[in-house]
Amino acid sequence: MKVFSRVSDIISANINDLLDRAENPEKMARQMVRELEEALIAVRREVVLAIAAERRLTRRLEQEGVLAKDWQARAEEAVKKGQDDLARRALAKKREHTFLTKGLGSQAELARAHTRRLKEHLNLFQEKVTQAKRRRDLLIARHRATRAEKKMRKPLLDLPPTGEVGGLARMEEKVEAAEAEVEALREITEAKEPLEAEFLEMEEAEALEKELRELKEKVRAKKKKAQRRSPA
Repeated sequence: MKVFSRVSDIISANINDLLDRAENPEKMARQMVRELEEALIAVRREVVLAIAAERRLTRRLEQEGVLAKDWQARAEEAVKKGQDDLARRALAKKREHTFLTKGLGSQAELARAHTRRLKEHLNLFQEKVTQAKRRRDLLIARHRATRAEKKMRKPLLDLPPTGEVGGLARMEEKVEAAEAEVEALREITEAKEPLEAEFLEMEEAEALEKELRELKEKVRAKKKKAQRRSPA
């Protein structure tokens, strides 16, 4: 299916390489995410169509089953009344609907399997789109930080070999301030993923609980020791 192929192409693309070669990396990153979102809409539409087709087959299967039972009951009624010819015709009808039921059952099973696979693909693509958005935001932030750092450092290359000490001191202060901003932006953009942070928080909580238990055991031990030393 073309839509699945397009999504796979976007997901597997080397985003870093594409952004490095792009004239406007931010525009390229946003465009890639937009294409993923459009493809995701198409995948959802395919899933909806598959579910609708599966339900139509299921309803048809149920209807044919009911008709087969009805003709079976009519055949039995005809036999009770001694109308064998009528019973044969009723059984023939019953067999037609039974045959259709078997065929529709196989089709319905295939449709259910197809729908199940499409839903799995949809869940995968939704997760990929979420990941792509996070990568887009991170890459754009890094690109802006790099661009700002380059812009900040370029004046240093244009400085004359000599100059007033006061002017150099002021320039040094500006450079240090700009470097501090770049480092702060790096700290923000290169922060740990939320999931990793949650695990670190969990580990810290476990370590704290362990230390608390050890402290309680130490206090109880001291108390018992003091009780043994005290006169009865």
